[in-house]
Amino acid sequence: MKIESILTAVLIAAAALAALMFAAPFSAPYGAYTHLDGAIGIMDHYWGISFPDAVYALGDIACHQKYGRSVILNGSQIPLCARCAFAVPGIALGASLLLLRKGIGARIALIAGIILIAPVAADWAVQAHLGAAFLPSLALTGMSGGAGLSLLLYAYLMHGIEEK
Repeated sequence: MKIESILTAVLIAAAALAALMFAAPFSAPYGAYTHLDGAIGIMDHYWGISFPDAVYALGDIACHQKYGRSVILNGSQIPLCARCAFAVPGIALGASLLLLRKGIGARIALIAGIILIAPVAADWAVQAHLGAAFLPSLALTGMSGGAGLSLLLYAYLMHGIEEK
């Protein structure tokens, strides 16, 4: 499979997931989804089969969904915390830029990916030390980290090609 095909699939999947995440709170009554705090990798809540429940169930498994770290739309948390939620469009943005900018080598993509992901760790450490969440920095580092993940995927794929 060509790298462009993989990046296109990543772009489409991430863009679709981002649209679903930001649409889900508006497809339920005002304030229907709040205080969803839980653990990553565990289904902490019971979910039905409706559209918003399915999206929130995905968020329940993938994210801690802490209320104080979440964006509120239509009185409800979005299905992922702010950092995770903005990482998804960041992945789409990174894939888009890679599709537009062809010819980047694996090493440059790897270094750029690490540089874009590093602020996530730094922001996490600072906010953990302070014991407070700052939504704008969660959003910015989520977007940066998502773009970095796209670059790391690209570097991995390119490394396999460059080795042959």
